[in-house]
Amino acid sequence: MKTWVAVALTLVLLASLAGIGGCGANGNSAPAEPVTIDVSFPAGAPPLGQTAELICKVKAHIFDIKDMSIEIRLPEALELVSGDLSWIGNISEGEEVEVISAVVKSVKRGNWTIEVHGYINPEEHGGFGGEGWFPIYVSISEDSAEWGTVPPWYKGGFSPPPVVPVDAPSTPVKVDLSIPDAPVLDVPARLTCTLSSDVDAPNTEAEIISPSGATPMGSIERNEK
Repeated sequence: MKTWVAVALTLVLLASLAGIGGCGANGNSAPAEPVTIDVSFPAGAPPLGQTAELICKVKAHIFDIKDMSIEIRLPEALELVSGDLSWIGNISEGEEVEVISAVVKSVKRGNWTIEVHGYINPEEHGGFGGEGWFPIYVSISEDSAEWGTVPPWYKGGFSPPPVVPVDAPSTPVKVDLSIPDAPVLDVPARLTCTLSSDVDAPNTEAEIISPSGATPMGSIERNEK
């Protein structure tokens, strides 16, 4: 079997609003996220024609957060009755604050998505921050309503949607991507991509596209065995 260690790339993981955290260096625990945003219907989502409270809480875990902004964007099935859907302010380290409290009314049946947008200026927080958003899903009917971070209209309620296997043509080249030590914020981690084949595979190429928040460092190495 021919084996190519195609690329060995060092990455530095930088925090962003979308994709904070990860496993610790020992693989057993995750480092604390700098900030968490929690949006919920404390008493449940509103059935058709009814109202419910929608709140947003923000907690700063590691350092003070300055001039953070939050905006909740409602779908056409929900209308704002009272309160505000946006906030700009500061959160002290270790503090959890309810930054948004609003009453909304459901006016249409169906399955809908609430968008929660946030922004933190990276220049004021040592590189941490950026702009991102995450969804809250709501399913509305005449007599009931459900909500969650996973679409409730999938079969099985709030369970993750099923993965349907897709037939794919076989390939003579096997790809193995690994990070021996899980990346920790601001600590370099070595990433290795190994290609192997039982037959000759000329002109084989491999490309690693790092996610936003991970910065490549150093050179890319190529070895053949």
